[in-house]
Amino acid sequence: MLQQKDSFRRTVVKQYRRLVDGAIKSALAIEAPPEGWARTVRKALGIPIPLISKRSGLSKAEIFRIERQEAGGKVQLDTLRRLAQAMDCELHYAIVPRKKVDELISEKAHEAAVRIVSEMSTHMKLEMQGLSKRQIDDQVLMVQNQLLSMSSQSFWNKLESIERD
Repeated sequence: MLQQKDSFRRTVVKQYRRLVDGAIKSALAIEAPPEGWARTVRKALGIPIPLISKRSGLSKAEIFRIERQEAGGKVQLDTLRRLAQAMDCELHYAIVPRKKVDELISEKAHEAAVRIVSEMSTHMKLEMQGLSKRQIDDQVLMVQNQLLSMSSQSFWNKLESIERD
């Protein structure tokens, strides 16, 4: 039963990773215009502010404030959605890793492994039991694989504890 639960959990995580990895390329290709999307789309569509005001129930001043806040990265999503709907548009947003999920996790595991092995190697040198470069590389790979074999929660908790030390 526990094995089935673990298998199911891994399948769900893989599905999430595929979904996120699929969004990376699209999302990273889109660069926000300096004026923000709200003002840019409004100008592109040529929709008059009074019409947006009427459709959204927002005052003209509120619309300009929302556009400024969005350009500055300080707008509430529900407010931006309301403005988008008034322009017959949809609001889409995403939190997207800079790399594929597996690459990001593998990189984090490698960084942690290097830190762990480096500290271990330093202590061993003090005891005149230093490791060769090849031994260090082998140890890093072994520790990295151990970290990657952990559950996601254990993995991130372990990274947190390593960063604290």
